[in-house]
Amino acid sequence: MKHFWVINSYSSVSLFYRNYSNFTLDKDLISGFLMALNSFSEVELKSHGIRSIIMGGLSWVYYDPQDSGLLLVAADGVKSNIEVMRSRLQVIFKMFVEKYKITIKEMKSSLIDQSKYYARI
Repeated sequence: MKHFWVINSYSSVSLFYRNYSNFTLDKDLISGFLMALNSFSEVELKSHGIRSIIMGGLSWVYYDPQDSGLLLVAADGVKSNIEVMRSRLQVIFKMFVEKYKITIKEMKSSLIDQSKYYARI
């Protein structure tokens, strides 16, 4: 995994981001873009959202657990196994929700303290 996001799906705010490569990205700009792509797919194309896309020389894998208030996205090389990446995102999701006691109510709140998700890592 070269890049990894946990995004609040209600506000598009990046709750957590890690870069494991030499290529830097603006975590907040990209999280809004990734969320917009997913929302476009759900609403305008009447699908269940994006599962994966290839963009910018990377495979972008989405994991959108229904009714969680979160969207997880990982980016890695185009030759990466997408199903393995998605499985990792599922495990990370469970660990993240358990560690931070994530609730829908919290994700829907207008103010979210992003620093608490970075401070404990």
